[in-house]
Amino acid sequence: MTISPKKFQEEISDTILAVAMDTEEKIVRSPERRRMIALTQGCLLVEAPTGSGKTVTIGHAVDRICKTLGHPVVWFWFAPFAGLVDQTRDALAEHFPTLNVRTPKTDRDIDQIQNGDVFISTWASVAALNKDTRKIRDNEISLDNLIAGLRADGWFIGAVIDEAHHSFRGETQALRFYSEVLRPDLTVLATATPRDRDVAEFKRKTGIADINQMTVSR
Repeated sequence: MTISPKKFQEEISDTILAVAMDTEEKIVRSPERRRMIALTQGCLLVEAPTGSGKTVTIGHAVDRICKTLGHPVVWFWFAPFAGLVDQTRDALAEHFPTLNVRTPKTDRDIDQIQNGDVFISTWASVAALNKDTRKIRDNEISLDNLIAGLRADGWFIGAVIDEAHHSFRGETQALRFYSEVLRPDLTVLATATPRDRDVAEFKRKTGIADINQMTVSR
């Protein structure tokens, strides 16, 4: 069932879409500066209280970006806990039928990827150094190779990091995966409780120059 976003959700979606379009335009003009452009302007933080509809708000923006940009777009949406993965998958499937919900464990055939695919997972499932993760990331159709192949083929790569305040504290492998493998063109961080110290540390460790912050009042 599709829904009509509330005014504040529409405004946040408008901002995320505008940043995505501007980032794409700059990358098209200077493809050799793609990573620098993403680090300079392609990161946003949505601060919204629990229960305000962050998933729907960002899902609306993701849906619009996939329909608007000149390049095909694939998304990697990270939740800190397995239970939130299921909630996110259900919410996107219910409200945004044009988005294709995927899983990195099984959907790694580059020929099957479509504009609007959204891979939903925890950081642990892609970044931890364990046996199951190595199976995902070390074979010829690994997640690493899929991402690199999509980037080389001109896909725009987006990342959503839900409950961002949980995501990178002490998570060296997650940060490495984000910075060295995923290297998204657009990053949307979402949290109810941002801390300036955490934001500053995330910027320092990833090389992000600035984060466009949007706040939803309680």
